[in-house]
Amino acid sequence: MDTNPLVTHLYLDHNQIAEFEGENLKCLKHLKLLSLDSNPIRGFRTNAFVMLRSLQLLILKNLNGPLMHIEHFAFNNSELVWIDLRNNKLIMSSMSPRMFWGCVNLKHLSMSYNSFSYVSDSMMEKLFNPLKGLISLAMGNCNIRSIPKVVTKNLTKLKWLTLFKNYIKSWPPGTFNSLTSLTELCLMGNRITNIEEDAFPAELRHRLKSINLAENPFACTCDLLWFLNWYKTNRTIFKQLDRWYKCSSPLSVQTVQLNDIHLSEQKCLIGVMATFVIVAAASSGVLLTIIISVVYRKRWSLKHYLYMRGHRQRRQQEIDLDYMYDIYVIYSEEDLGWITQEMLPFLEDTKGLKLCIQQRDFSPGKAMVDCIVEAVHCSRGFILVASNTFVEDEWCQFQLQLAHKHNEERDLDLLMVILLEEVDQRHITPALYAVLETKDYISWPEDDEDSVTFWEDLYQEITH
Repeated sequence: MDTNPLVTHLYLDHNQIAEFEGENLKCLKHLKLLSLDSNPIRGFRTNAFVMLRSLQLLILKNLNGPLMHIEHFAFNNSELVWIDLRNNKLIMSSMSPRMFWGCVNLKHLSMSYNSFSYVSDSMMEKLFNPLKGLISLAMGNCNIRSIPKVVTKNLTKLKWLTLFKNYIKSWPPGTFNSLTSLTELCLMGNRITNIEEDAFPAELRHRLKSINLAENPFACTCDLLWFLNWYKTNRTIFKQLDRWYKCSSPLSVQTVQLNDIHLSEQKCLIGVMATFVIVAAASSGVLLTIIISVVYRKRWSLKHYLYMRGHRQRRQQEIDLDYMYDIYVIYSEEDLGWITQEMLPFLEDTKGLKLCIQQRDFSPGKAMVDCIVEAVHCSRGFILVASNTFVEDEWCQFQLQLAHKHNEERDLDLLMVILLEEVDQRHITPALYAVLETKDYISWPEDDEDSVTFWEDLYQEITH
């Protein structure tokens, strides 16, 4: 039996309710308004109001528990139209961003006097994305430093937006483009000094029925001229008295009301032109002096730069030549297994480079010296695979000297060294010592997992 069939409004304000259990009210099947104003409630659990199937208006302001936690889906109720959470000093970064999920028909939400400090954009997205039907949103005194993107991009049905007493200084052009129904905007008591004209597009200015920008520290310069004209010719839509619209700078007009500031377009234009001419003339003189001074002080560096630029151009021209081989590999025959198993699969099969390998690419029957000389001249770069067998191989030493000489004649640095193993210092030849002293080398890693990084680094060095 329904014991309370006609109860539609229930006010439980200013009691000592510390915990709210919706189960205790599920018998109120016709309840449309529930107010728990000024109770010491500390939190709301998941689906706290889901059993109140007729509930439309929920007043939860001034809860002095303090209200420490709100779980996800706490306000899950498809009938809710209005939620008032004002003045609960909520630390929103500690609350579930999914608290409003399930409020598919919510139209009005008041969150003023709660803290949104350290709330990320992604958390804002989760909090407000489900509320696409909102037509009014109040977030006054919420420690907000910028207008939330999710509000202006996704809550396209908003008619009333209240953001008073925050730390908002400006907003990018196009911020309000998606809010095509917005007619009332409150940005009172923020930190707005200057307002660009594209911050309030003409279409928005014509649509607004009410705007409150009082108690902002306006900089009354020519940059604010368009706003002053709008303010003075549309006083009926600007809320609050004239005395709350004052200049904070420059010092000469500090505390003067906007209505008493008189700037003309002609005066501002002359000032801008004069400033431009003075700045341009001064900048040109200073710039010319700096250029002359720098050129004189850096004359030797400049000469070196021009030389190196010519060197790089010559190097690029050399690199762009159509060589038969990208890389000529100098190695000892004992290391051929490593070449075929490790080097060729990556540099040739994976990266598409063409390598010159003695046992594979030298012409049979042709003198070894002729094959080496021809291959060296037909290769863009060289890789030296240094090992203990390499330093003992005379042919390796010959190839090294020839490649090094050919590299220097081209004025290029296309010789790379792979240290396959620790080489006995007693066997190092003068030619190899000179190469190791003048060039960086990379060591073959002991761990197989590092081999991929090794080859990628080498490939970058080759193609650099």
